[in-house]
Amino acid sequence: MQGMTQNVDRFGNSVLVSSPASRDAMDFFALELLSQGRNAAAIVDAAAQDAGCALLQAYTACLFLFLQTREGYRRASPYITAALQAPGGERERAFVDAVADWWRGDEHRALRKFQAIAARWPRDVVTLKIAQILQINCGDAHGMRALMTHAIRSADDIGYAWGLLAFALIECGETQAAEHAGRRAVEMTLDDPWAHHAVAHVLTTSDRIEEGLTWMQGLSPTWDRCSSFIYTHNWWHTALLLLDLGDHRAALDLYDNRVWGYRKGHVQDQVNAVSLLARLELAGVDVGDRWADVGAHVAARIGDTVNSFLDLHAWYGLVRAGDDDGVANFLDAMEACACSDRPDSAVWRAITLPVARGMRAFAAGDFAATLSHMNGVREQVYRVGGSAVQREWFEMIALSAERELRGEDGRLFNARMAHLLDAGRERSAHRLDTRAVA
Repeated sequence: MQGMTQNVDRFGNSVLVSSPASRDAMDFFALELLSQGRNAAAIVDAAAQDAGCALLQAYTACLFLFLQTREGYRRASPYITAALQAPGGERERAFVDAVADWWRGDEHRALRKFQAIAARWPRDVVTLKIAQILQINCGDAHGMRALMTHAIRSADDIGYAWGLLAFALIECGETQAAEHAGRRAVEMTLDDPWAHHAVAHVLTTSDRIEEGLTWMQGLSPTWDRCSSFIYTHNWWHTALLLLDLGDHRAALDLYDNRVWGYRKGHVQDQVNAVSLLARLELAGVDVGDRWADVGAHVAARIGDTVNSFLDLHAWYGLVRAGDDDGVANFLDAMEACACSDRPDSAVWRAITLPVARGMRAFAAGDFAATLSHMNGVREQVYRVGGSAVQREWFEMIALSAERELRGEDGRLFNARMAHLLDAGRERSAHRLDTRAVA
């Protein structure tokens, strides 16, 4: 540990660094991560200047793991190696160990380690944020709530912690408590787009649609400094509210000007685009030739198989674009993943593949096949990840197919109809499948 000194980050956690500049770089990264800023990549230059700082190297690895693509995992690799070789304190070594498991593809194992870190060092807000991301990926809503309920007792002076708590609470259906936490987060830190988004979930699921639209539009100027993910995602939420109000033209305008076109190569932007375009179609909107452009960009996701939720969106984009070769290759990759020895192969096999086949059948107008594939997994679809509002899309497809088979117009759904017709199923999806996170 020659040349390394003990220091303290902005949240009071001990860090081992070679200079105050390294600590400052990690503090900046933490704030960019928590505020969803677009400049988190500045940590790459800092990491090049301090190869001996374990936490700095691990944070840089996380930057690339957040991409949730195979290319991102490849780019994280040298920073994982450096972090594993560098000295560090107990918390730092535990963090590096957890990040390494994440990089190896075992999100459940990594999540357990991040949860252990957060339980012991609840002011480690970077760990809290990463744990919540992995909990979203694993469908672990109740674990998310437990983690943040514990952490907020020690981190109640940190606005971003209240935003994380708000999202955890709304994912468990605790609407009133989630709204209180989200509004408190925004009072403490106005430009916290994750808290904005958590309150949008509350107002949407409470059917306070006009209030939700006012909330999001009023805060939207603060999103201009944000990363493309939360920028497009918060505008996606705003578009759903417009769909609820029946303003299809305004929702389509948001698709064209806010949701799609910011960073078309980014997987999360692609998710927002596919989901919104599909919901517009379910509402009866003619989207023209927009699927072709989406399909051209999501084709890069073929073979990624990093995350079921992301792949299902890319898959549907290819299906709707009519890229038959891409669809066949994508299905081959998903089937290979389902038959592999990966820790998450059971989810791909039991949930992801049936949903994917059902979605393809739905796009082809084969509504009986849609339900044949999807009916057995509808209450387990939370295991592919995503938020409750995002996962409503899968249920909307099944409900649309049911309506079509009854001779009704299956395109009469707006962005909330599935929740209104089947709130009980969505609530049941919040149940923690302990086998999925054990």
